[in-house]
Amino acid sequence: MTFICDTCKIEFSSPSKLYSHKYDVHMNTLQVTINKKTTLIERIGGKFSCPDCSKKFSAPRTLKYHIEKKHEGSCTTLYKAEKRRNTEIDDDESASSVIIKHHKPSKGEIGSTVDNPVTFPSTSQYDENTAVLLACDSLSSSARTQDSCVLAAKIANVKPILLTSQNGKTYSFLTAPENISDILSDEPKGIWSLPTMDNTVTEKSLLPTNGDELFKHIVGVSPIYEHLADQQYVELSQEITKEINKDWAFFPQLRFATSQIFAGSILISGSTALLVNCVESYGRLKTIDSHHERRTASGAHQSSFPKAVSKYGQLTVCLTQDDNTTKLKIGAASCNLLVTSSTHLDKQTIANKTIEMGANTSNFVPAPDTKIYINAESLKLGRILLEDETATCIDQSYMLYQLRQLRSKFYCMSTYSLCRSFSSIVSDITYRPYTIWTLCEYDSPQKIDSQSRKLSKMFQTIALLVIKNGSAAQIKVMVFKDLYSTLKDGTIKDTVGQIINLQDTDLIAIINNLKLSNLLQTLADSMTPSINNSNQMAAKLLSQNLYKK
Repeated sequence: MTFICDTCKIEFSSPSKLYSHKYDVHMNTLQVTINKKTTLIERIGGKFSCPDCSKKFSAPRTLKYHIEKKHEGSCTTLYKAEKRRNTEIDDDESASSVIIKHHKPSKGEIGSTVDNPVTFPSTSQYDENTAVLLACDSLSSSARTQDSCVLAAKIANVKPILLTSQNGKTYSFLTAPENISDILSDEPKGIWSLPTMDNTVTEKSLLPTNGDELFKHIVGVSPIYEHLADQQYVELSQEITKEINKDWAFFPQLRFATSQIFAGSILISGSTALLVNCVESYGRLKTIDSHHERRTASGAHQSSFPKAVSKYGQLTVCLTQDDNTTKLKIGAASCNLLVTSSTHLDKQTIANKTIEMGANTSNFVPAPDTKIYINAESLKLGRILLEDETATCIDQSYMLYQLRQLRSKFYCMSTYSLCRSFSSIVSDITYRPYTIWTLCEYDSPQKIDSQSRKLSKMFQTIALLVIKNGSAAQIKVMVFKDLYSTLKDGTIKDTVGQIINLQDTDLIAIINNLKLSNLLQTLADSMTPSINNSNQMAAKLLSQNLYKK
């Protein structure tokens, strides 16, 4: 006997399979309740859209699972009871699908409200332990073996999930609860494969990492894997660390090479992974870098200097507190690298699509054994810079974006070092963090420039003069006079007025001019709120690019 769908005329071998088909394919309205707010959801373009996060699902049961697990809400059917061959089935939320869908086994019986109750066999009627035994092929095994299978699943914290094929055959698998959530949400289609029988890495592997399975797993399951799939990574070595720890006084190109090497690197602490989108280098010596990390007694405990030799040599990953900000640094003997933009890769922290932009990094805590994986292309470019004693920047494009996020010591040449580098993911400047040097490039909807953007243009002018003319750089007083005429009355305008009155000549020296530097610092500090707001927008745009479906 066959049972025919009255909508699409497809035949099924049992009423339960017919109902599952109608539920999955022809159910077009669901009632969703989240935070006591009830919404009717219509299937549009073959998809149901979550009313809270707008994620789309093709089957009612996957939306239901998502609502319950992600939003702690409820999802019920409005499917009306129909009589078919003297049998009426109503409100069966647990029935199995006969198209290829993934579903988690329910723990209870099918609940039905019918004139003549009839219970049909359904894969969803398996309780959790039975589904575990199905996955272990142990339904006919001894009680001892069955108990061992159930216990092993509990110890490993794996749960069963069922797959019903188009011909009605059921397959049972065990996996982590997080994977079940992903499977039900994503409804993946792909090719089945088995793991290799040994620990060797195949030649076609896109992520050769010296056999590090944790790295490959975290990157492989990351929601932004498609942006990393064509990248090659190698684990940092003592040989690389030895190269970057050379003396900057004798190897000045290291300030550029080191940033380039670590741009796009991935840090792993426990099961948490971080992609470094932007990093800038700072020398250890005061004579080399005016913005060196201070070595005063009060700040000694905040030093990023490696206190012991790690597996990578004299190098560590740490957090420091400075200016009420938690900063993530990669500390070497010759320098430290400040992470100013990052993206979380692992599924646990990626739930909130965590992207941080600016000096603060609050959601990554490096352990003493934090692992570092270097982007192979960045390493290649960094090594080229290591051999170039004439290098004055990291590359020739967007040079002002290579200036560090500084707001002081404008009288020092090192303030204008072009040693900020970026990963390939933020090759588009839209996704890069803003500084006093680049805020004027922010594509604001405002037709009239804000005062902060006007100041940014001024800082760009100063930087260009120093980069071109070095210690002999001078700026025309007229630049400040033109700026002064466009500003609103207040502290910013008064400060620009003080710069105009610094001297009677038409030109003002920039380098070694401490008075000018102090006034510029006041102006730079006033730009902080605007820079933070712009960085939030840049982070939002990067998030949309990375997580777009």
